[in-house]
Amino acid sequence: MKHIIVSISLVLAFLSCTTQEDIKLIGLFSDNMVLQQDSEVPIFGKAKPHSKIKIETSWGENANGTVSADGTFNIKIKTLKADLKPHTLTISSKGQAIELKNIMFGEVWVCSGQSNMEMPVKGFMKWDDPGQIQDTLYNWQEEISEANYPNIRLFTVTKRLALLPKDTLSGKWEVCSPSTIPDFSAVAYFFGRKLHKELNIPIGLIHSSWSGSPAQSWVASDFIKKIEEYEETNAQIASLLSPDSKFNKWIENRNNRPVNDFVNKDTFVHLNDSYEKVKNAGYDDSKWQSIEDISTFSGFFKGREYRGASWFRQSFTFEEITNSDNLKLNFGRIDGMNAIYINGELLGRFEKWGQQKEKKYDIPSGLLKQGKNTIAIRVLNPYSKGGIGTGTPLSIMQGDDVVSTLDNGWKYKISAVFWDNGLYVLDENELDFVEPEPDRLSLNSHTPTVLFNAMINPLIPYTIKGGIWYQGESNANKGKQYQTLFPAVFESWRTHWGIGDFPFYYVQLATFNGTSGAWGELREAQLLTLKKKNTGMAVAMDVGNPRKIHPGNKQPVGERLALWALAKDYGKEIVYSGPLYNGVNYTGNKAVISFTNIGSGLSSPDENLKYFEIAGADEIFYPAAAHIDGDNVIVFSNQVKSPKIVRYAWFGRDEASLFNKEGLPASPFRTALFERKKRTYQEF
Repeated sequence: MKHIIVSISLVLAFLSCTTQEDIKLIGLFSDNMVLQQDSEVPIFGKAKPHSKIKIETSWGENANGTVSADGTFNIKIKTLKADLKPHTLTISSKGQAIELKNIMFGEVWVCSGQSNMEMPVKGFMKWDDPGQIQDTLYNWQEEISEANYPNIRLFTVTKRLALLPKDTLSGKWEVCSPSTIPDFSAVAYFFGRKLHKELNIPIGLIHSSWSGSPAQSWVASDFIKKIEEYEETNAQIASLLSPDSKFNKWIENRNNRPVNDFVNKDTFVHLNDSYEKVKNAGYDDSKWQSIEDISTFSGFFKGREYRGASWFRQSFTFEEITNSDNLKLNFGRIDGMNAIYINGELLGRFEKWGQQKEKKYDIPSGLLKQGKNTIAIRVLNPYSKGGIGTGTPLSIMQGDDVVSTLDNGWKYKISAVFWDNGLYVLDENELDFVEPEPDRLSLNSHTPTVLFNAMINPLIPYTIKGGIWYQGESNANKGKQYQTLFPAVFESWRTHWGIGDFPFYYVQLATFNGTSGAWGELREAQLLTLKKKNTGMAVAMDVGNPRKIHPGNKQPVGERLALWALAKDYGKEIVYSGPLYNGVNYTGNKAVISFTNIGSGLSSPDENLKYFEIAGADEIFYPAAAHIDGDNVIVFSNQVKSPKIVRYAWFGRDEASLFNKEGLPASPFRTALFERKKRTYQEF
């Protein structure tokens, strides 16, 4: 039979309707991909068990293999040293062939983390105002217009969650251009651009990140069980998947709607059609539960903190007054997205992300009738326990006069339970729900292992050079735990990839407003991680923003990560790091601090260094005078006669003061950890 050549532009459509005999490739194998240079790289996918697979390349390397009994194949092919020539690769079996075009040999890096890695070149958009840029990249318009780098290739992993490891992945490689770069990770792009300019070889960037995600979400299950607080994670996930779970049975065939179905919509959206009549005055709510205090919903969820959607109704008597104009509904602030109806007519809505301020709605003339009237409110609370009328009693007012009070006589019905990032909807005639098990994990981007399973595992075993990482904000309240949790991220990746201790370079948390030492402890954990093999840390204390957690100056961040790679992996003799704390000697009331990575010498924009503090045995820190003395820094305070600890830039808001002459900032540090119970110091 004549072979059929399938262009990559048709691959996704082709894969969606494949038969059991068809070859199935994940998105990493597409036109424009970068294969790791000068390596044996696996070409893997799925096909009919025991069928034969043939791989042919334009560079003369061919290979054959047989699909295993489970329907998977993994065939290695030799790549050449990096060049700037496009190549092709064809995978065929039984008359079917998939040809991949415009392939480059180069260096492939995985780029991961949370929002500061995810932040695209065009900047983040505000949730509550899609037309307004929230955090803007410096020179973003110029950066986009000049992003003509056809030998830099971009792959973005689609966001998803998984309780068990996945081996499928959608997406495709893009050629870097002004049309493809706006939505790509800024840090990853600037990292790759620096490498490309210095090495003049193709660079492949695989971006896999999730805004707000903590480190534990990116750890494989066989490593998470070794981390304090997460020892029971695997058992909890097994319980979460159990077919015997009553909650699983309850949600099995239940409609699950994303919260975004209801946010920022032009018109009110019902959970399902059965709720259309709930707002009407004549609706029978006699079977609904009564509630005395609607200022908080904390008691709804059978003793757990409530999150979901509920309707509230009350009938009240309105005595007609001579002038029924200028009436207002005063309900203070509703904690949650809400819509308010009187006698079936929509009075007002606040269904967007963000905090609603106290508000009074005008009641149209004639809407209230003499005698019985009905108010109905739907409140949607996916992330907080919620409440109605916080701060101000509910009432109908005319001027400063209360015409009717609405404090008592409320009934409510839970209409949806929020779980696993969705709303499990109860029909209008359902009056109760099944409670989740007490130790049940909720499936979201904070659930341990789920991002490794869904967004890292499918990349394995695609050959890579290394990884870069920008994360830590979501773990900033547990710096000590991060000392073991963070290494578990890349050590679990290295173990599962099986290609050795590949380089892993990361960004230390930048300056951001904060007066506690939590960020200092997290940065310390990042500094201590440099003891792990093949790691490197880009310090960003001089390019942060005390008022924005997503600073716009991402260019130096990506470039500093690239400095580590250029020096450690590509043999460039350059200064790749700012000063790192090395040791301290105390002479009288002075501390003499030494550093590594001083380059051609220490420097500072100010003669007197800022953000140094010093303490004695009482561990009471005082602002210290500090100055550069050759390759050391001298620190002292007249208030501390016998110093025991020095720390630098310990708080979130602190900025860089100490650099080397190459312009790279020093890492924050402290010289010892004081253990109060033992009255001893642990020197770093």
